[in-house]
Amino acid sequence: VAGSPKEAALLDAFGHSQAAREVYGCDFFRWKKKFPQKASFEQMRRYQESESIHAVHKEDKSLKSGMTVAMTQVFESKFKMLLEAGAFRSLCMHLAERSDTVQNIDLMAVAGFCRNCLAKWLVLEARKLATTIRGVCQNNFTEEEEELLLALDDFGYEEAAEIVYGCRYEDWKEAHQRKATDEQIARFNGSASIHAKHDKKLLESNIDGK
Repeated sequence: VAGSPKEAALLDAFGHSQAAREVYGCDFFRWKKKFPQKASFEQMRRYQESESIHAVHKEDKSLKSGMTVAMTQVFESKFKMLLEAGAFRSLCMHLAERSDTVQNIDLMAVAGFCRNCLAKWLVLEARKLATTIRGVCQNNFTEEEEELLLALDDFGYEEAAEIVYGCRYEDWKEAHQRKATDEQIARFNGSASIHAKHDKKLLESNIDGK
């Protein structure tokens, strides 16, 4: 990926503070000040009980950063999308490794999204990319671009779910999904205001007959 020592140095300089800005949309401490909600006793209890499934990160110098403004501009143009894609794959792997302990209904109740939402967002990005290509090319496509558009239009929820789950969704569901308890259903219904919304039409294949 890094084709020169300068680009390698840029990636080495990328650290937690820059990554946090990408995730939070601003400096982490500014976000923390803007949303200073104190954790409830119930939240702390659930946090402590779920320690066995928490992601573990090494506290070392590699997480620190030293990126200048100029370096940030180069990073944005060359490496940001690659790192975002890698982080997405890590998230999918994290969830896959916790298939038996982290249920989709619990993710929806706490974060407003689940594995299915990730799959649907993949399809949405395919539709966006196809729209962008059509807008740029103005219906004057090369053979390679036509093949790419065909693949993007054909890409649907089933294919996306297999990327997220690492297998067919029905197979994952049969192996790992448990019947929801009354408590889980109550938390799910109580969190409806934060649930992700998806346009069903965008999730359908754009290929006739599918």
